[in-house]
Amino acid sequence: MLLTIVRNPRTPPVRAAKTDARDARRIRMDIKQMLKFIKYWLPVIIYAILIFCVSGVPGEEIPFYFSYQDVVAHILEYALLAVLVSRALKAYYPAMKLRRRIFWTVMLVVAYAVSDEFHQGFVPHRDPSLIDVGYDSLGALFAGILYR
Repeated sequence: MLLTIVRNPRTPPVRAAKTDARDARRIRMDIKQMLKFIKYWLPVIIYAILIFCVSGVPGEEIPFYFSYQDVVAHILEYALLAVLVSRALKAYYPAMKLRRRIFWTVMLVVAYAVSDEFHQGFVPHRDPSLIDVGYDSLGALFAGILYR
């Protein structure tokens, strides 16, 4: 009632109550959308930042554990990114066909992989590599196909 007086004293109380209810509904929808974003897209953003930070580690500081660790790391880290992206796309576009979701998942992850390799070109003792983008793409494709 206080809102109706502050908002417009000439507005009839019934009309003001409808406006208040509409505003409350809008606020609830905004909160739902924000929570949905936090649940589905925020993990994608946080994980992409994590990949960016790990890619910024100079080459001589990367520990050696086993042969082909670079290949395994690229495939696994971008497979996880693809799962997160696919999950978010599935939540936001539930009617999207599986093939289309796989396509967009792979495209988004590969675009990020290219930008990450570009970023590595500025890191000491790290070089950008199209072969690494290929491994990233392979991980994205595997995860895109396996995540339903």
